[in-house]
Amino acid sequence: MHDLLVVVSRQETAPVLAPLAAALNRKGAAWSCFVTGSGVRALTSPEVVAALKTANPVFVCEHSWESEMGAIPAPLPPGSQFHHSDLLSHTRRVLSL
Repeated sequence: MHDLLVVVSRQETAPVLAPLAAALNRKGAAWSCFVTGSGVRALTSPEVVAALKTANPVFVCEHSWESEMGAIPAPLPPGSQFHHSDLLSHTRRVLSL
């Protein structure tokens, strides 16, 4: 069971992602992350990618990535709404950004 699932669905949340990940890691939280919608554009930042890689597990929506970024390889493991639903079923709280 995870303490928190962070769902990143908006590009505008990019500035808070690295500090949020650092705070969760300092606390020792068991957290996961799913990136979807325009939130995939936040993954153009190496700092954001590095921060989100500390989530366990972390997925980027394949469909959103292809729609927003084209053929560029995703920097995080690809996932689907199946992964998103599975993460939701194994978490205590959800933070949607």
